[in-house]
Order: sequence, then structure tokens, then C-alpha cells
Amino acid sequence: MTSREADNPQAIQDSAVAWRLAVEAYQRDDILLAYDLARPHVGAHGGQMLNFWHSIEAEWRTRMALRMASVAADITVEWPADLEPDPVDLEQVREAREDVAERFGWQPSAPLTICLLDPRLDVRWFPYRGGYYTNRGSHHKIVLPGGLLGYDDFGRALSHEIAHSMVEERAGGLCPIWLNEAVAQVADRTSTRGARRRFQSHLWSWLEPRELDQAFGANRLDDPGQRVLRAYMQACLIGQWLARRGPNPGERQLGATLDAFTDNGLWKDLWLRIRGYTAADEAIRQVFGLGEDELFRLAQPAGGTSAEDEG
Repeated sequence: MTSREADNPQAIQDSAVAWRLAVEAYQRDDILLAYDLARPHVGAHGGQMLNFWHSIEAEWRTRMALRMASVAADITVEWPADLEPDPVDLEQVREAREDVAERFGWQPSAPLTICLLDPRLDVRWFPYRGGYYTNRGSHHKIVLPGGLLGYDDFGRALSHEIAHSMVEERAGGLCPIWLNEAVAQVADRTSTRGARRRFQSHLWSWLEPRELDQAFGANRLDDPGQRVLRAYMQACLIGQWLARRGPNPGERQLGATLDAFTDNGLWKDLWLRIRGYTAADEAIRQVFGLGEDELFRLAQPAGGTSAEDEG
């Protein structure tokens, strides 16, 4: 424990302190310490930390198995005791990152860890059960359900989460959720079959940029109106629309948009804020020549100008 509070047994009894230290340990991928700190306080704060605990415990089970392999100089895969990846699965990890890097013009700069979870944890109540990405400071970490191994969905999930790590590296945490998910779905080649027609017929409402970002925060366990699904599909349609624009390969243009988030100096950033531009608005304008609101209008299927439905 690096914190002085972690060496104080009395302080550890305070659940707020314990959870703060557990979160810090989790964020640097010290899963064993995060588990030890959080376990006595799972029910603290009225159970508000329960979802986070499930993630810690799941990753702890994999880490405790001590089963891992390096599939490239900067890519490590770890898996639980009751799972045995095929060499083809491990090779697919390396190929997936190379594919995303090539398509979007990306040169990865940080190591990547892929954590496969026990398939028995693929249950409805598990948070982000389809997989998730987090920045662990010194490296990227992607957590995926082990039950995906051997299925096409494993490759798609890899591409999706690897794209999130790319967004984090290139946009420096400034990218809005909708654009982050748009890029990730272009990367995993998500199909929008049927979604375009639903937006075109107004069965699904087309949201404004801020509304779309907020929609991703809906309760994923109880979402009878499919608010989260609709948010993903709208973001995907916008991403596809952008990927088909410009003289260069569209995916490279999306990659350039991510770079545009961090290429401004202090004075230009101040000028943009004074003018009322968002970071996304300026980045999209720099690469595609149109603002965020204009993009949403043009990409809306009901307007008749959206990209054709993808496979």
C-alpha cells in the first residue's frame, strides 16, 4: 500500500477511505490490493459500490489464476483457471489491434492487457457484461467474457474495445461518448440493418449531441424502451456517415478527427470556448468541414442523406 492511510488499521475500518484506496488500486490495475481493500466494505454506502465490486471480484478471479501469455511485445492476455484459450484465439488479439491500427492510421503507444473472465460470470446483473475498456494509467485494459472465445463475437468485441483504447490515446479523454462509440462500432463493423428504417420512420427519435451522450447513461439492466440500444445505433449511423466522407479512406479521417482533439494550443482553445464551440465541434470541423450540429442533421436517416444501411 503506497498511501499512509493504507498502513493505518483504524483508517481502513472507515469504508469511505477503504473504497477510495480500492478505486485507486483498481485504476492502476493492482487488482489483488483492490480486492483486499474493498471486500470488507462491499455493502457500504447502501450498496452503491456493488457494481464496481463485481468488476473487481471478476478481474481478481482471473488474476489469481496466474495464467497469462504475451501475444506481442506489448500485449498480454490473462484468463481464469477453468478457461483454456486456443492459440488461434490468442493470435486473434494481436490481429485485431493491428487491424484497428491500420484502418484508422494509429500507432499504439501504451501496452495492452486483455482480461478474460470466467464464463460463469456472464449473467444479467454483471455490469457491462459484453466487455469494457479502462485506462489503467501505465497501460490499457480490456475485460471480455470468456464465453465469447471461439465465436465471431469475440473478434468484434476485441475490435470494439481496442478502438476505445485508441480513442483514449488519440483524443486524450476529450472525446464525447457518442463519438467514442461511433468510432468503436465502425471498428467492429456493427450492422445497422433495421435501425436506419426505425429512425427514418420516426419509430426511434433522433437525438441532439448532448441528448445522445446522456442516453448512454441509461440503466442497462432495466431499459424497456431500448434507450441504450437506440443510442448505440444512432452513434453507429453517424460514424458510418463520416467514414464515407472525404478524399482519404474514411476510417483514416475518423482517426484524424481524434487527433484534432489535442492539436490546439492554449490560445486557440480559449478562442474556441469563447465562440461556444465544443471540443467535438472543433475537431469534426477541422477534418470534415462541418460542425457537430450540422453533422447530426446531415446524418439523420429521415433527411434522406444518411449512408446506406450496412450489412
